[in-house]
Amino acid sequence: MLFCGILSAVDDATVKYVFDQTKKGILPEQEWNRELNVKNPAKIGILIECENPVVVTLIKDSAIPKIQAGQAPGKADVVLTEDVVKLPYKREIDLAAGKYWFIILNNGKGTVDITMKWYKPSP
Repeated sequence: MLFCGILSAVDDATVKYVFDQTKKGILPEQEWNRELNVKNPAKIGILIECENPVVVTLIKDSAIPKIQAGQAPGKADVVLTEDVVKLPYKREIDLAAGKYWFIILNNGKGTVDITMKWYKPSP
């Protein structure tokens, strides 16, 4: 597990202030990539619901050319990467302004529906 940002676990209370929610079926060992543009520094919450274990990664947009060239992203490009077995997965992440990518890898044996919610944490 690698954390290169400020993260905090959130409790199991109902997530309020959802500003994006998407559901997608993902095949085994396949990824789902979602772009996130942050206009101003902010704390963003993520909630992932599914029945298979997943790998959750958040990278800065600066990592994309390296990945496309077959290179590993640098530590400064990786905000978060975590193997997730206990679901649902919830985190709050402090992000600087910029473009980011959430990458969710289905680490299970079967196709799974994954629901991803981004939310503004309660004050």
